[in-house]
Amino acid sequence: MGNIVLQTSSRNVNGEERITTNRVNYSTIGSDLICARVAQTANIKVTTVKSALLGIKEAVRYFVLNGHSVNLGPFGIIGVAISADTVAKASQVNRNLIRGISYSYRPSTEIKSHLANIKFS
Repeated sequence: MGNIVLQTSSRNVNGEERITTNRVNYSTIGSDLICARVAQTANIKVTTVKSALLGIKEAVRYFVLNGHSVNLGPFGIIGVAISADTVAKASQVNRNLIRGISYSYRPSTEIKSHLANIKFS
């Protein structure tokens, strides 16, 4: 397994110089490259991997959009997170209170264990 590389930079926060730390992101790897790597590692056809990935995507979407969190084993858990304004009474609740909806991700303990491999650039 590789290393997570962090870099620091300075920025001005309320007139004060502060140091921030960010993950180095070399590039975004597309699904075609992932599928090719899986096919090579598993010694199966790329089209088989792509079909399986499509099936996984559809299954995750189905369960998440029907109120479930999905445990993807060594990858972690995916669900939906909603942020909404509060109101005084239940009768005031409506969809206009929703400020945002997004996927939430909780990494598995396997992924978290790799955080020990952090290096600074």
